[in-house]
Amino acid sequence: MINDVFVENIAKKKRGPSTIILKTVIILSSVVLAALVFFAGVLIAPSFISALFFLALFIIFMGYILTTALNVEFETCLTNGIFDVDKIVNRRKRTRLVTFRCETVETIGRYNPAEHENKKYDNTFIACSDIEDEDVWFMTFRHHSLGHVLVVINANDRMLDGIKQFIPRQLAFEVFGRF
Repeated sequence: MINDVFVENIAKKKRGPSTIILKTVIILSSVVLAALVFFAGVLIAPSFISALFFLALFIIFMGYILTTALNVEFETCLTNGIFDVDKIVNRRKRTRLVTFRCETVETIGRYNPAEHENKKYDNTFIACSDIEDEDVWFMTFRHHSLGHVLVVINANDRMLDGIKQFIPRQLAFEVFGRF
């Protein structure tokens, strides 16, 4: 009997003070720019008032698109030893960050940024809600086109149970003990 393994996890990126400030600046600047374009245009060319109105609406709409682009989630998915990491922007645009086989994982463990400061990676994917969370884990592996890669994810117990079935046995024993 074959048992398929499918585990997925979604981590919503936490909004920090800088994100809130950036959203506020984008909203205020788009409203001010739209008002400036509309009123300056009315003074210069009053016959184009309807076109100026739509231009002002377009500027406000672009401000809205920019602010919603800051709503980011990361989806991690394990399917029979193949691990996918996707970035989802405002629940409307999905981008595949990386896909790899768990058997290629070289190291895995709880993530501590200080331990990885001086290590050289060709690519790093931080796909977690906040690197200070307790459930943040890392994996390193060699990818055929990306080189030496570090992936940082939020991993619950189900995800870890799935991963340890497919990583090399010796590594699973070193990190998780007997299972």
